[in-house]
Amino acid sequence: MATGGFELLVGCFQPDFLPTITYLETIGFQMVTIFPADAPRVALLRHPGSGVELRLDTAHSGLARPRFTLLSETPEQDLAAASENGGRRIAGLPSVLAPNGLRIDFAHVDPPLVLPPNKPSLCVSQFSGGTSWVVGRAGMRYRDLIPDRWGGKYIASHIHIPTAGEVPDYAHFHNIHFQLIFCWKGWVKVVYEGQGEPFLLRPLDCVLQAPKIRHRVLESSADLQVVEIGCPAEHLTYRDHDMDLPTPSLQPGRKFHTSTFGRFQMCDNPALWSPMPHRHHWEAVDYGMQVSSAGIVSVHVTRPAAEGVVVRAAGQDDFFFIFVPVSYTHLRAHETPEHLVCRLLLEKKKNTQKK
Repeated sequence: MATGGFELLVGCFQPDFLPTITYLETIGFQMVTIFPADAPRVALLRHPGSGVELRLDTAHSGLARPRFTLLSETPEQDLAAASENGGRRIAGLPSVLAPNGLRIDFAHVDPPLVLPPNKPSLCVSQFSGGTSWVVGRAGMRYRDLIPDRWGGKYIASHIHIPTAGEVPDYAHFHNIHFQLIFCWKGWVKVVYEGQGEPFLLRPLDCVLQAPKIRHRVLESSADLQVVEIGCPAEHLTYRDHDMDLPTPSLQPGRKFHTSTFGRFQMCDNPALWSPMPHRHHWEAVDYGMQVSSAGIVSVHVTRPAAEGVVVRAAGQDDFFFIFVPVSYTHLRAHETPEHLVCRLLLEKKKNTQKK
């Protein structure tokens, strides 16, 4: 059950962010949460001996005086009591000023997940040799596939681990609505709370990470490449210092908030390819994620007559994501105020050159 506590807000310039975390860990602090994973700028660290919690935030690099945040399950009542006991209210904010000028903010210890308004757009992201990567959590490289994030509602990342071996990850979980991981190239060993021993994700395998399920990336092949789709775009990642993975009990049907853990292995289901209605010479596999996600998201892999593979992920609000790990010639799109419909036309590149 959630309990209260204090956070001390500490400003930090972006170049000093990761080195400061490393230093604080050397003097006994433990990381609790860091976000966003693709380009970290906020981290919460706790000192287990004293109970002190520091929120390292690059948005407050010029902060001259520390600021406390009081976390509880009744922030409104606490704010009212603080105001009655001599604190000076700050207009429009859940905050008071103490007699010495120290600012105290009041917030819920476990706030509900709020999804941003949906802002549909058509976005085409192409991979090239000059593509820039951003180093994110656990040293993994990230490439943003939806720069406008649909108003902050969705994120899609192309994640790359170039070198084989152990991944410097830790048991953690995400405060999310949903998150999908699709393996495109290489393999990665992962372990999940309540899902048994560690297992491998291989090309065309996919998992649905249920909200707040503890998990860890253990090791990978060289040149691992996966696609990660999540909602909302920016969400908290919490480190769990107490849970050991794998967990002793197997709970394959356990519900984590809105959904259960979902896993699809292509190597175990080669006969599931079936013709697509109204698409001659195309076939598809339904990954069954609608069941695991309680109707929130679906995943299909399609291919034209056993040629290249196209990954299609559809979410609520008519969010439709297509990942094409082969060359394509053109994309046609039609957008209406209510729907975004994309049609992707694939064809093999000709080997002949124009003379």
